[in-house]
Amino acid sequence: MASKTLYVGDKAVFDEGMDNTPAGQTTPAAGKFTQAKTAKGADVASANALTLGTDGNYFDITGVTSITSIGTLAAGTMVCLHFDGILTLTHHATNLILPSAANITTAAGDEAIFVEYDTGLWRCISYTKADGTPLVGGGGVILSGNYVGNNTANRAIAHGLGVIPKMVKLVSPGASAEFTLLTNAEIHYNDSSSTLSHAVTAWDATNFYVGNATSYGQSANATGVSYYWVAL
Repeated sequence: MASKTLYVGDKAVFDEGMDNTPAGQTTPAAGKFTQAKTAKGADVASANALTLGTDGNYFDITGVTSITSIGTLAAGTMVCLHFDGILTLTHHATNLILPSAANITTAAGDEAIFVEYDTGLWRCISYTKADGTPLVGGGGVILSGNYVGNNTANRAIAHGLGVIPKMVKLVSPGASAEFTLLTNAEIHYNDSSSTLSHAVTAWDATNFYVGNATSYGQSANATGVSYYWVAL
């Protein structure tokens, strides 16, 4: 059978008679193909500062202790973690970046792929829930939280959806008014006698914004006042 040769321009880049193995890799046996494989490491007990072994790149994570960081292996390392139970992955802007920009509560059977993008700094590039539901997104996800007002304009409040919200509602305990944010970059104030609107910075996939100097009380950021919100 004739030899098969692949050319780019006038340069042969592959030939059955050539050693076509990339530099630094072992030449495969004749007629065999190489493939990327994961290796199963020993189970790892959950810890605030998670320490992974060097005996593999696929690990079962046992226990219920929250994880806030992962110890360094080497920049560029990719690992897959299989969670055996319920624990909290704590989002951090550099140490442990999660796809929702918010904490994740795991369930048994959930799996996550992390990349060490810099020394000791990890980013989750994929999270798969065992029950098949999405982690974040517009599919009925509702998140909530609270904050205390501080009389500043266009204050950013992280909502954790990972997408631009459809609506945000806010209330303050004991007050008759409620606040609504819609896509027109305004916060709407409603009480029993009036409906007013105040301009704020347009929300994004990370934050919604409150506070307008015209009236912090009517724009959900009055000093010392507690506000509770839901975003969807």
